[in-house]
Amino acid sequence: MTILESLKNRASLILSGAISFLFVIRGMRPAGGEPIIQPRADVGIVLGLALAALILVLNDLRAGRAQ
Repeated sequence: MTILESLKNRASLILSGAISFLFVIRGMRPAGGEPIIQPRADVGIVLGLALAALILVLNDLRAGRAQ
């Protein structure tokens, strides 16, 4: 399995996680009196999503080698 195949297979999982996280952020930040968009914090969110995708891809690549 290649990296692109892994990302295609896991795209729905990654996208649904990102969308649900955005809904939580959109509800929590205004409730706390904070602006919805916070560039420094939002960079961390993007990095977290990228790391989650990387972990999923690495697990798929390891599973592909084990077969």
